Amino acid sequence: MFLTTGNAMEALTDAVIPALRGDATLSALVTGVYTKVPQAQRTSHPYVRVSDPLMTDFGSMGHGGGHVQFAVDVWHRKPHTVQAVLARVAVVLERRELALVGFTVVGGSLHCVEARTFDEPDPDKPEESLIHGHQTWEALVDEA
Repeated sequence: MFLTTGNAMEALTDAVIPALRGDATLSALVTGVYTKVPQAQRTSHPYVRVSDPLMTDFGSMGHGGGHVQFAVDVWHRKPHTVQAVLARVAVVLERRELALVGFTVVGGSLHCVEARTFDEPDPDKPEESLIHGHQTWEALVDEA
């Protein structure tokens, strides 16, 4: 049983979103940064979604935290746009020290462990495809 003060996955993603939204260069490249893409209206591409948090190697001896992973995804019709967005996300996040509520990112441990792009059907236009860029990020998070 852990004596954590909160959820390390939520703490990390809650810190990542404002870091990405606060970068003027990234904001100029995308229409928004989301954890859930708004469904009430069609969201224009490109946009960034931060999702799929996963925590492994939980803390020990009553301390919370562990290895936290999350995904960053972007979609657009042009491959170079997707690559530019992924590159900027990497500049903003790689080895960054983030302020988390109730937790700390162990110094310099936030890093991208995988990046790839691939085609996928556009659900709004089935006759066309989108370029989907995907990054998997990881950090070691300890309870503060």
